[in-house]
Amino acid sequence: MSSEPVIKTLKVLELLSGEMKPLSMMDIARKSDIPPSTLSRIMATLEAAGYVQRNAGREYLSSFEIRKSLGLSQAYDAQLEWALEEIVDATEQSAEVLLYENKQLVWHAKREHSEMAIKLRAHKGFRRTIHELDAPSRLFLSAYGWNHIVQHLETDAFFTTGLERTFLKALETRQLIDRVDPDQVAFDEVGNVRGVRRFAKLVRDVQGRPLHLLCIAEPAIPKLDMQAHIRHHVEVLDRVSDRLGETLRKLAGEQAP
Repeated sequence: MSSEPVIKTLKVLELLSGEMKPLSMMDIARKSDIPPSTLSRIMATLEAAGYVQRNAGREYLSSFEIRKSLGLSQAYDAQLEWALEEIVDATEQSAEVLLYENKQLVWHAKREHSEMAIKLRAHKGFRRTIHELDAPSRLFLSAYGWNHIVQHLETDAFFTTGLERTFLKALETRQLIDRVDPDQVAFDEVGNVRGVRRFAKLVRDVQGRPLHLLCIAEPAIPKLDMQAHIRHHVEVLDRVSDRLGETLRKLAGEQAP
């Protein structure tokens, strides 16, 4: 027996999948033939789960595409275990592996130090829009380039991280992303709305394509020597990412005919 609420939700997801233009609630109701009262509950659920977001004009933008998800090999996944443990031991913070798929950041793996000062909301399987321009988003987008952004993302939907959400114009977004070196560690000195800041390092596959991010997540509290703190985290991420690069080349060599 089919479930009517599930069918209506799937109908909305199919409508929004890959949609490049923002849609108002009335636009979606008209195209889906779903009553506004029912649709409002569906959209609230999808927004809370990170599948849609609203721009400054309160129109809806999809944060996903329906397609096969990216994945990492089991052999490489096993190597990520030691990488996360090494980061946690070296920083006493949270270590994360993030993927970029369907217009979202996806938490592929996570390890958290037992004595962290705060409990992080993000967990394995957690998803969040790429449009929030914190360090992980900026780094991934810098690696993919502006042409990718124009073709696959809504350029007027990007907003700043921090206590207050400020939507950016396309030119402001491009300038912000262009300042990022995709092969260096990116970081935020201030925290997001939940008081968390992240340091991110891109790991590429053997063909040089973006594969995933290694991240350190920590409470955004002041440090006596912030520059020394930044240098330490950068050194840790550089060291671990270099070793993962060696692992990727080794695995590729083993798989070669």
